[in-house]
Amino acid sequence: MLREHTQIWAMLDALEGRPGTTAGIDPVLCRRLASQLLHHNLKEEKILYPRADDALPPTAASRLRAFLGSAELPEGWVCARARRVTRDAGC
Repeated sequence: MLREHTQIWAMLDALEGRPGTTAGIDPVLCRRLASQLLHHNLKEEKILYPRADDALPPTAASRLRAFLGSAELPEGWVCARARRVTRDAGC
């Protein structure tokens, strides 16, 4: 799962840094990202989310619910594993 997160972040970085053919967006990269997200999210929904519901302590579960409710990453947050691959820096 972490490897897939790294691939997704790398694709997001590629989309952000590459001008495309339609309003700055490369449709081929967008389709590739959509496919990656579809397959990855299906795995997370079947495997990770049910386990997180059972394994997270109440305090961590509360923080996770608040984070998901805000729909925003904390300021300055970066996927550390993707950073290492795409920007030489450690999800």
